Amino acid sequence: MKTQRAISPWTAFSLFAVPLALVVGGAAAHADAPTIPHIGAQIGLGYLSDSSARDAVGNGGLHAGLSFVLPGKSLLSTLHGTPSIDVDYNHTTGHGGHADALGFTYTERISLGNNITDVATHGARPYVGLGIGAFRTDVRHTKTTTTTTPGSSTPGGGGSSTPGGSNTGTQQELVPPLPPLTTPGTTNTTTTSESGTGWTLGGKILAGVDFGTTFVEASYIIAGSQKGVRADSYNLSVGVHF
Repeated sequence: MKTQRAISPWTAFSLFAVPLALVVGGAAAHADAPTIPHIGAQIGLGYLSDSSARDAVGNGGLHAGLSFVLPGKSLLSTLHGTPSIDVDYNHTTGHGGHADALGFTYTERISLGNNITDVATHGARPYVGLGIGAFRTDVRHTKTTTTTTPGSSTPGGGGSSTPGGSNTGTQQELVPPLPPLTTPGTTNTTTTSESGTGWTLGGKILAGVDFGTTFVEASYIIAGSQKGVRADSYNLSVGVHF
């Protein structure tokens, strides 16, 4: 059986961090030449929203993303919207397991100020957004099962009497019953590893502030679940346009 290999967090970090560093340097060198941004790269932290998932694979970890602006008008706002194809990656590890979510979504960001295509020549501008697409979730975690076998109890023997004697009557000496025989129960704990990979329909809700070359974005990603572990997450990241 072919073994699924999870993406290393350092590999994912390098995929996003190296281009991000190059872009920051290039953006600083051309800060006086305003252009319409076509690609956004971001990196930050993610936090799993489901408490049982946090118990299984840890609280959170790396979040990274890329946005590729599409030509044409937004479906939600023809004046202030920008459509894009977004790639999001989340990696969470802990408690001997991990949860990786890789998503591809059609996303629209709606500027709450002027047209977002003029962002390079204006100041800070808030925006909101919505995306829908497909997510590939890879999960591995340990599962502990506890089974208890109840004890048993066997009743003891009943009382008996031994006749005694005298010339004036009969005397009996009572013998108390035996205590019951008890067998204690047993408890067994079994730990097994579960893993699964699959595609699910998902999406994201986001809000951020665009500063022209750079931006800050918060999002909630719905990535689905595998083997009972939901990979949905809250995310906060910083990024650049180029």
